[in-house]
Amino acid sequence: MSIRELDISKIDEGYQIENLTQGAVGHVELVIGTCENKPFKAVVKTQKKWERPGDPNSWCREYDLYISDLDKIFTNSFRWAKCYHAEKSDNETKLWLEYIEGVSRSDLTVEMYERIAEGLGRFHGKLYTEKFVPTIENLSGTDGMKHFYHYNRSKKELYNYIRQDNCKIPLHLRKMIIDMDEKSDRVWAEIEKLPIVLRHGDFFPPNLFYANDEKIILIDWDSAGLSYLGEDIVNLIADAGYIEHMVEYYHKCVPAYLNGFSEFSDILRNKNLYIHERIIMHFGYRLIDKVTWRGDVKTPDEQRIDLDILQKIYEMESKNMNITEEKLAGSLSAGTTDLLPFLPYLLQDFWELGSDPAVMAKLIKKHVDVSPETRILDLACGKGAVSVKIAAELRIKVKGIDLLPEFIEYAHEKAREFDVADICEFAIGDINEAVKNEIGYDGVILGAVGDALGNPAETLQKLKSVIKPGGYILIDEAYLPDGAKQSDVKLSHYEFLNLTQWKDLFKEAGLLLVETVGDEDNETAASGDSDTGMGFITQRANELIEKHPNQREMFEGYVRGQQNEYDDLENTLVCVTWILRKK
Repeated sequence: MSIRELDISKIDEGYQIENLTQGAVGHVELVIGTCENKPFKAVVKTQKKWERPGDPNSWCREYDLYISDLDKIFTNSFRWAKCYHAEKSDNETKLWLEYIEGVSRSDLTVEMYERIAEGLGRFHGKLYTEKFVPTIENLSGTDGMKHFYHYNRSKKELYNYIRQDNCKIPLHLRKMIIDMDEKSDRVWAEIEKLPIVLRHGDFFPPNLFYANDEKIILIDWDSAGLSYLGEDIVNLIADAGYIEHMVEYYHKCVPAYLNGFSEFSDILRNKNLYIHERIIMHFGYRLIDKVTWRGDVKTPDEQRIDLDILQKIYEMESKNMNITEEKLAGSLSAGTTDLLPFLPYLLQDFWELGSDPAVMAKLIKKHVDVSPETRILDLACGKGAVSVKIAAELRIKVKGIDLLPEFIEYAHEKAREFDVADICEFAIGDINEAVKNEIGYDGVILGAVGDALGNPAETLQKLKSVIKPGGYILIDEAYLPDGAKQSDVKLSHYEFLNLTQWKDLFKEAGLLLVETVGDEDNETAASGDSDTGMGFITQRANELIEKHPNQREMFEGYVRGQQNEYDDLENTLVCVTWILRKK
């Protein structure tokens, strides 16, 4: 019997009731019988009044939603369970709901997860383009996930435990959470720039049904509210604890969600939804809490499962991040990724890291048809010196991307100081991911970062992909002069080409070499002269050795690497800035 035909006042006698779930504040029953001699099944959900911390009216939210006009926003392929009848007293609500036949819980396949994520993306894209504004007042707010993170982080026993030397949680998992703590304010600030949409709030497999006709049907809406785009995907990927495919869920569901949304709007193009970051913040301390002494006593097997979930969260981005971090370490002569957390301290005396802003500004002004709408992308922008200074001088739009949050924070400060925050944008990110998403720029800058984007041929192709036809590439590089060999170079992390090899690559890539600026043409040195630069670096390294004597070898190795780099650039290599035009 269809839902519209079921009138509970006309249910025939002799119906059967089967208890599905029983709890302290509610229960769910399956009712099987006939209505006007036609068979039916319905689910009766009884919810008693109770108060969820910070959300006192959640007990009656599902009732409020079902008696509202919210039903009109759903489609036939993505919807909630239909309601036959709803009633409410002072202390209880009762809903007669559609009985759903479909795949749910652990029976959902990876492909079904992907379809569900895509369906959710379409749903949110539809709501966004239609400018949907809910009329119901009983919705949870946008800050629920943020408050939950800060609540768990505020538990001093957990916060301090993962920072202790005798903590039994694996170091890389603790570091994942600690690193997120350090950049959480910046990440939340970016998340809060995303569109606000209606969220389910408990969007995980027990509340999802994938019907045979590929319809997606959702139940249990008592946590529904408003959130920043992507929050439901966080729960879909990680909340059920189905460990075996969790990494695969992440890599399939996020693109699927974006694809679904993009059918209605392209506003998410080039946007980072910070799904992995939100997973760490939402589940990190929560899982540490379950693994340790708090709450119910855990058996070793139960603790192992919670640790395995943390490990899977780590693996979602660890492979790509490790490769990126290794390349970043090499480009900054760090030698090892273990040094990366110390780089902001070691380089605190420098703003310009690599390219000369004056040279970049001069080349752009000379060759690019500059207007207020000109867009330049600065990859591996460091502390934003080039971005800020060319935006200030040329009054053009610039976006800088770098992996180190501390560098990006400093860049934001400088943009405000130079009064270009409205035209100079900065983002934390992997430039290898950025070149997949950023498009349509008038020019792109890559300054002295070695093989961060791959070998020279790969680098040129990736840079080409982000600019318009006729757009420009500005590269800060060094090459071997005639007669020099790679063995003459002290730097070992990067294989240098000669000028002929570079020009051959330009031709193969369909790039026209427009102008070359050499050392003798530079008006300033990017980081000051070598003696001054080495003086700052040596001083900061010695300060760190005092604080971390057991890591002396690493810091001294960094100083040696920097000195070798200065020696190579001054005595062995030819330093140039090229501007190339895409044909």
